[in-house]
Amino acid sequence: MNGREEQLKLLLNQQDPAAFGRMLTYYGYFGRARAERIGSIRDKLEHLALLREKIAAEGQRLKELESRQEQEFAALKGAQQKRTQAVTAIESQIKTRGGEIKRLESQARSLEKLVADLRKALESAPVARQAPFEPLRGKLPWPVQQGKVLARFGSRVPAARSSAGHADRHGSGARVRAPFAGRVAYADWLPGMGLMIVLDHGGGYLSLYGHNEEVFRKVATRWPPAT
Repeated sequence: MNGREEQLKLLLNQQDPAAFGRMLTYYGYFGRARAERIGSIRDKLEHLALLREKIAAEGQRLKELESRQEQEFAALKGAQQKRTQAVTAIESQIKTRGGEIKRLESQARSLEKLVADLRKALESAPVARQAPFEPLRGKLPWPVQQGKVLARFGSRVPAARSSAGHADRHGSGARVRAPFAGRVAYADWLPGMGLMIVLDHGGGYLSLYGHNEEVFRKVATRWPPAT
């Protein structure tokens, strides 16, 4: 209503004292309202500044969370890859072990068939008369000086079968001597047993010596006991 004139100019142009007093009162109202509004705006600006700080802090926290999630995701991906590789390796081992088990089972069946066939063949051709084997069971010496035991009689072997013999590991060139006299029933190569000799001790008793480097006896010859 007063226009765009400056306040001081308007006050000095007043001729009526009453009007001058009213103008002073009006400008007092205007000044206080303006001060309150400026204070309100200042408070809002401070509040906005505080909000900006909180937003910046929250943004930083979100960035840290995102970075942490990326690291965790990378770790999980790496663990998944390792697990996949481990599963693949295990499956390969299972397949390999399955093939090994089948091979060993086939070799075991071959050996069992050989022993059964030898027993039948020896029934019609008994060994020459000699001291009986039965009383000496468990008392005979080892065919070789005992080395590292690989499998004992009745223990589990890789083919998941019970071992039907005693397996030792010896140095190359170890001498193998029969612990009891007998006739050579088999002296040849057998899959899984290498060069093997089977002795017939009479009375249905056979002894088997496998994995030899050389064989010095022939079938039907005598093999004296160790001295």
